Amino acid sequence: MPRRSKGWYWLATALFAVGLAAFAKHHDLTGLYRGYQHSEREVRNLELRLESLRAEKVALSKSVQGLNAADSLEIEAEIRSTGLVKKGETVYRFGKSEDFVP
Repeated sequence: MPRRSKGWYWLATALFAVGLAAFAKHHDLTGLYRGYQHSEREVRNLELRLESLRAEKVALSKSVQGLNAADSLEIEAEIRSTGLVKKGETVYRFGKSEDFVP
């Protein structure tokens, strides 16, 4: 390769690098990349939260299944422990209309 063509090669490479840097600055590519990284972290955090909520759902489902077979005193104790019924309030339990026999 003659000496003169090497100079054009490096000039073209430098112009390309300058053009690429100008394009990146004009379109704020570094800011977009930082936003992308932030979104990825947020997605990971939400996936972890979803996993913990699914585990909580399974635990609550097992608790509800246990209450379905339990007697009314256990059910009332569970309701009171969750804070749905305050001290001094009365809990009324109504059966299904199919269970009613006149």
